[in-house]
Amino acid sequence: MLRSDRPGFWNRPHTDHQLKNVTHILYLSEGWNPGWRGCFQILNDNQTKSVVKEVTPLPQYSVVIVRCDRSWHMVSLISLNATQDRLSLHMIFWAPES
Repeated sequence: MLRSDRPGFWNRPHTDHQLKNVTHILYLSEGWNPGWRGCFQILNDNQTKSVVKEVTPLPQYSVVIVRCDRSWHMVSLISLNATQDRLSLHMIFWAPES
């Protein structure tokens, strides 16, 4: 699934749907300014302030999420000053029963 997230977008803390086994996210935004934020954030729990690790959405990075009840994550607010959308490709590996 190709995603295009606009300035002002953010994704609240969540774990993925129970039928998602693994998600691999590739970042595609050439020229992304890290000051625009829109970072993938790994959380310790469901609180926005509990960031353990942050990944800037640059093409040299990707993220793999193995779904479990403790795999909390979110996307930080994309700055309204961003001059391009945050592009990413999500490869989702669904549970066999889905």
